[in-house]
Amino acid sequence: MEIIITDNRISQGKTNVTGGIFFKTDSGFFPEENWNDFVLIIAANWINEYLSFLNSSGSRTFTLCFMDGASEVVGTLKDSGNYCLEYVRLYIDSKDVIFTEIVSKADFEKQLTKACRKSMRIASTFDMNEQVGNFRKMLDKLKYINPV
Repeated sequence: MEIIITDNRISQGKTNVTGGIFFKTDSGFFPEENWNDFVLIIAANWINEYLSFLNSSGSRTFTLCFMDGASEVVGTLKDSGNYCLEYVRLYIDSKDVIFTEIVSKADFEKQLTKACRKSMRIASTFDMNEQVGNFRKMLDKLKYINPV
């Protein structure tokens, strides 16, 4: 599993940065290859969701949502070292699990750390100093749980 944030498709609107952000797995891409969305918002939401999951007592799942479209990745603690990730499309009355994979906790955290670093660089490129500071704080928390 790899979280991909593409550099070549980044653009800044009035208040948001959009670009390619998606998952690459052995089963395919999710939501699709070169998915375009609000990169910095999504990366920050995913990292904060995961950090909240780690800090909660008793929670066994976390959900990483995309903003454009109805897609999410649901992670469930399988055992102390692995997550089961479900790649899900949401519909009005149902959901469809596109594929499922087992990912080690260490690999998942490395991918989130990589996404955080890339997001921090993107924010820096656009002189978004507050976002750079926020990503730096998240990176420090991620380093604490998974020193790489």
